[in-house]
Amino acid sequence: MPSYVNRVGNNLAGGGFTPEKWSLQLNAVFWAVSNLMQIANTNWEGEIKANGSVVNIRQSPLISTYDYSAGGTIQYQDLTDDYVSLRIDRAKGWAITRDNIDEVQNDINVFKEVATNAAIQSKLDIEKLIYSLAYADAGNTVASTALTSANVINWIVQQGVIMNENNLPDDGKRWILVPPSIAGLIATSDIKNQYMTGDTKQVMRESFANDNIGTVYGINVFVSNQLTKTGNTFQCMSGHPAAITFANQFSEVETGNLPNSHGKYLRGLNLFGFKTVKPSALIYAPATLG
Repeated sequence: MPSYVNRVGNNLAGGGFTPEKWSLQLNAVFWAVSNLMQIANTNWEGEIKANGSVVNIRQSPLISTYDYSAGGTIQYQDLTDDYVSLRIDRAKGWAITRDNIDEVQNDINVFKEVATNAAIQSKLDIEKLIYSLAYADAGNTVASTALTSANVINWIVQQGVIMNENNLPDDGKRWILVPPSIAGLIATSDIKNQYMTGDTKQVMRESFANDNIGTVYGINVFVSNQLTKTGNTFQCMSGHPAAITFANQFSEVETGNLPNSHGKYLRGLNLFGFKTVKPSALIYAPATLG
């Protein structure tokens, strides 16, 4: 085994007396932050888990009023029974193997490390898939904008105006997803003054709670590395959690013996579905860096 320390001359240069040491601490993986539970709802997950792979979600009928005069004729309205279907039609899986000899001789529980990492990776892959598809369902679109620190706040406010026009609940749950580069524009805009974010800290602080850098015009600003990017355009979105619903019907991690060798397998599976149930509560806001 060679030594990795620079050496002059040939004295013990072969490294035969220098043993290698394997660290018991694995090199960390830096995971993206997940925002899915802040921007979506799980209102129907319980019904999906109870039975079936489809939940038909009935829309509340809209009622129209009419002008009435004494002696006039009552105008009856037919009720609609529209619905949307939340289907559990997607699955994410992972699997590894380990020989029994490795199990005996390894000094690290690899299965434990892999199970933890796989659970995180599965969650992030599901989130990225949802973001890559959901923006096309948006009932509102903002023209693609080249953003700078001078116009990024106006861009967010424009989306807030659309939310108001669509009567989205003003319950503190309105959101917008932006990539780190656009978050940087926000942090160097006039929003750096804490009175604009609605919290007690300045945006230029070192870290943010749950990657929420504050609020603009009543909208929670979340930073995500999971947004789709097409060419130079980020497929940003904003809206209310009422727009997208998510349901996880089945999650499992299991281990067993391999049939054709002396070893074990470890595998996991997530069965899930999502649906944009209220397009009017979702805004598609493509953006580039100006």
